[in-house]
Amino acid sequence: MSEWKPIETAPKDGETRVLLGRTGFAEQQAVAWWSAISEAWVTVIGGHTFYEATHWMPLPQPPKETE
Repeated sequence: MSEWKPIETAPKDGETRVLLGRTGFAEQQAVAWWSAISEAWVTVIGGHTFYEATHWMPLPQPPKETE
């Protein structure tokens, strides 16, 4: 898997889903996308705002179907 990257380099195209992380006391991770309307990261599950993200990484490719 890729290494964590600074949040300033994350894609903010409104489509790309990424894994976000934040360090410190409230350490968490979530899959999210950038909302230009909200000017915030929005989680894929639940639609919550992910505050104070410090790092990101691309998501891996999804598994392929087997026959």
